[in-house]
Amino acid sequence: MEGFNWLTGFIFPYINLAIFLVLFIKLFKDPLKTSLSTKKSDFEKALEEANSAKEEAIARQKELSDRLAALDGELDGLRDRAKVQAEEEARRIVDHAKALADNLKREAAKIAETEVENARRQMQQDIIKSVHQQVANRLRSELDGRKHLEVVKRQLGQIPQRVEA
Repeated sequence: MEGFNWLTGFIFPYINLAIFLVLFIKLFKDPLKTSLSTKKSDFEKALEEANSAKEEAIARQKELSDRLAALDGELDGLRDRAKVQAEEEARRIVDHAKALADNLKREAAKIAETEVENARRQMQQDIIKSVHQQVANRLRSELDGRKHLEVVKRQLGQIPQRVEA
């Protein structure tokens, strides 16, 4: 390696680099330190906020899980109460329907009895009118003055004679 100058070829560039690095560190050490410490504190705050949000979320999840379990129990209770109420309402409806049916049967029986009685009376009146009409027609056709006189005498003969004193 002839013609290679160790001083200018190797040592000066590294000394130059070392001086540059020392100056760079001296100039930018404080601003970098404050920038990095600010970023570090911001990151730590964000980490603390994230941890507190996580704890709140866990507490909220537990609370919601407890409420959900309570709601399941309450829902079962509501179903049971609704079922009992529905059964009671059905019993009331059936009882009311039975009472209504009995009442309707009694009313129908009364109406039927009344209708039968009215029909019987009407039939009796119709029969009496018919018989009366037939008797009147027969009497008109068969009874003349002479027969009428005989009937009247016979009837008078059956009346006991009273002597008035």
